[in-house]
Amino acid sequence: MLWLGGRQIIAGTLSAGDLTAFLLYTTMVAFSLGGLANLWGSLQSAAGATTRLFDILDRDPEIKDSPGAKDLDAAGNVDAKDRGSFEFVDVTFAYPARKEAPVLKGVSLKVKAGETVAVVGRSGAGKSTLASLLYRFFDVDGGRVVVEGVDVRDATLRSLRGRLAIVAQEPTLFSGSIHDNIAFARPDASRDDVEKAAKLAHAH
Repeated sequence: MLWLGGRQIIAGTLSAGDLTAFLLYTTMVAFSLGGLANLWGSLQSAAGATTRLFDILDRDPEIKDSPGAKDLDAAGNVDAKDRGSFEFVDVTFAYPARKEAPVLKGVSLKVKAGETVAVVGRSGAGKSTLASLLYRFFDVDGGRVVVEGVDVRDATLRSLRGRLAIVAQEPTLFSGSIHDNIAFARPDASRDDVEKAAKLAHAH
């Protein structure tokens, strides 16, 4: 375009201003077309992700409430001082894809209410697996996981998971107020409940 436009300027059939305007408009069109191509790629990616998302939402969970499962409060008779205690009793577990290689073998661990315990080990030692079994994301192959004196398989998933909380290494803040973030799992929590939780987490 520069070569052809330069020849036309020399020949007097085109002004320098017209050539400059033409080049600017051409650049704007090129960038817009490039942006449109990127947008199309993003839309295609979003369409694929949406399909996978609905596949997950439509999937029937393997871990469900056992027949006759009760809420954690109704299932056990635990003193207030023991509320929050849990125990692993001779637990053995292997992930479904690798049943021949158990991650945990005969693990027993008791944590009392108010006690702080650190589980330390190399990558793949089973630290995250312990948390997954406590939440009953998987069922143990042998032994029992007991929360407040109740086998997790005898408690409803809603009451069990409502009693537990995880603080990840890289927590995510949702857009909204700090109050909304703290009350995310309990939208009906009062301001006093939220302030108490913030104080317990040293985030008041």
